[in-house]
Amino acid sequence: MEDRIDPLIAERAPWLFRQSAMSQRLRALFNAMLGYQRTVELGQLYENWSTDRIMHHVAGLLVRDLTVSGLENIPRQGAALIVANHPTGIADGIMLHHLLYPLRPDMFIYANSDILRLLPQFESLIAPVEWREEKRSHAKTRETMAYTKSAIEAGRIGVIFPSGRLAKRRGLRLFERDWMASAAMIARKYDLPVIPIHIRARNSALFYLFDAIHPTLRDITLFHETLN
Repeated sequence: MEDRIDPLIAERAPWLFRQSAMSQRLRALFNAMLGYQRTVELGQLYENWSTDRIMHHVAGLLVRDLTVSGLENIPRQGAALIVANHPTGIADGIMLHHLLYPLRPDMFIYANSDILRLLPQFESLIAPVEWREEKRSHAKTRETMAYTKSAIEAGRIGVIFPSGRLAKRRGLRLFERDWMASAAMIARKYDLPVIPIHIRARNSALFYLFDAIHPTLRDITLFHETLN
């Protein structure tokens, strides 16, 4: 599993993998602080599990204080698009799946395509989106739209975070990043009903400390935040 996890970390913080004593010491420190070994163990546990089983297990690790209202507004059948803000990252998608799956087991989520490199079975749930601007291409956009077309034709309900990135911290407050036009374009193209969802949540003080120091530290902390 390390051979899947390490490249994802290296893409976000290449300086951790330099051949220098300082980088090696920092990598060991962050691995200990951020629960690298636990991440590897969970990856090994999930490697041969189904997507639904993984999501149920992860939600069980996360759910502590969850309040929800308005589920009666979720259509029980037919294609539709849920749009949501994105305050914390990975946990937002996990919690929405936990809440919506009993109502719409056919749901799918637009999410970072890197999850498919880690756990390929997530192709049943994830409409892959390329997070790195320099890696985006017409081919990858076509892949996302092909998934969308297939899912909508099957009458599934999608979840999209139009900001594409978790909320930005300014001082002690979180601000949603500007929404991209993709959600509106998809809804218009397929004439989909749109259901807005607002999420109130925060990451830990450690996450925001790392965010203040450097964005690469923020990015490698996200999985730790999910389990935290």
